[in-house]
Amino acid sequence: DGSLPPAGSAYALSTPEALYVAVRIPHPEPARLRAQKGMWGQDDGVEIDLQPVSTKRKGPVFVLHGFPSGNIQSITDAGASEAEAQRLGAAATFQAHIGEDAWTGEFRISRSALAKCWNPPQEVGQMQLNVGARVSASGQGLWYAWARTGGANYAVERAGILLLEPPCPANAPNLLVNGDFESEVVSR
Repeated sequence: DGSLPPAGSAYALSTPEALYVAVRIPHPEPARLRAQKGMWGQDDGVEIDLQPVSTKRKGPVFVLHGFPSGNIQSITDAGASEAEAQRLGAAATFQAHIGEDAWTGEFRISRSALAKCWNPPQEVGQMQLNVGARVSASGQGLWYAWARTGGANYAVERAGILLLEPPCPANAPNLLVNGDFESEVVSR
């Protein structure tokens, strides 16, 4: 029918210390993923685009790339300065795992680093956010996005809003469980 299969799933969790974004991307060829080094636009990868928003103003738009190899990049394509991108890149980590039929990855981004987008630092209450992926299964190199922006994925003003405040109580249903976002167990 011409429709594309779902590219995967993404989950977000915010704690007072960090913002976590986890992804699961189906891929039938794990050997191909293991051979990739992490070149954006050529290899499989995931992109998160985020703009911190305080009660007073918006920060720069940041772009982070994560790859099945575990490599992470913080780039300036969306307008963050080189210094801002480097600061956020130093405050972010990415871990990946290649399974039999999919790969998973998790970004961890320091909330204090996001607050330092401004001088003086301001509390970040929400994020404008988008998530994109490149999937090279069968050599096709397909691109996907959580929110179609009509342009680049980092046009976050046309994507989604992730509310960080007020915090969600720990016993709320459907939260990530101990970092295992593939778990079927949810808090009750």
